[in-house]
Amino acid sequence: MKQTQVVALVLVALVLGVVIGMKVGKNQAAAAATTAPTGAVCPTLPPAAATAAPTPATAPATPGLPRLVDLGSTTCIPCKEMAPILEELKAEYKGKVDVEFINVNENSAAADEYKINVIPTQVFLDKDGKEVFRHEGFFPKTDILAQFEKMGIKTK
Repeated sequence: MKQTQVVALVLVALVLGVVIGMKVGKNQAAAAATTAPTGAVCPTLPPAAATAAPTPATAPATPGLPRLVDLGSTTCIPCKEMAPILEELKAEYKGKVDVEFINVNENSAAADEYKINVIPTQVFLDKDGKEVFRHEGFFPKTDILAQFEKMGIKTK
């Protein structure tokens, strides 16, 4: 191969590397913008929470069951990431724990009742309805299960 062919091949490889690097960087930035880290919160309640018409704060609890109440919205990223976790827990622990999501955009009375400052907020209540633990921000399933164990709920 002539020296000019080698230089041309090196330049093509360099350009391809730059283009691929830009594409990967763009994808990583997009993923970072839509993934909430553990503990991520929406710093304030959505404006609608302050102006929504009052509605009953919570659904009736099943007597004698502990509860996990997640207060959030359908628009904040950490709240959206909690949704599939809550659905899994609701199905896996049916009859053992009441798992409830309250959208504070639609139910501002609940935000007041639970004294919510940021969303999402998870409130753990014992079988008598007494709050035993509270967490603000995204809460991984493993951490929720650890809290269930502390409350005497078998997870294994």
